[in-house]
Amino acid sequence: MQILQRSAASGEERGSTRPAITKAQIQDFKIYHPKSLKEQRLIVAKLDKLATETQRLESIQSS
Repeated sequence: MQILQRSAASGEERGSTRPAITKAQIQDFKIYHPKSLKEQRLIVAKLDKLATETQRLESIQSS
């Protein structure tokens, strides 16, 4: 799992019509991710619970 957050790259883009980031600009970025499949599954389970709770709260709010 690799995620490059917009905030991490903010101010690094270059280009005249469309912002671009070169390989040289990002090659030293540290990208942290869970190394074990077990840890990845735990994170996904937590995110699923949060998504379910968010949907529940949204349905209460819209009632």
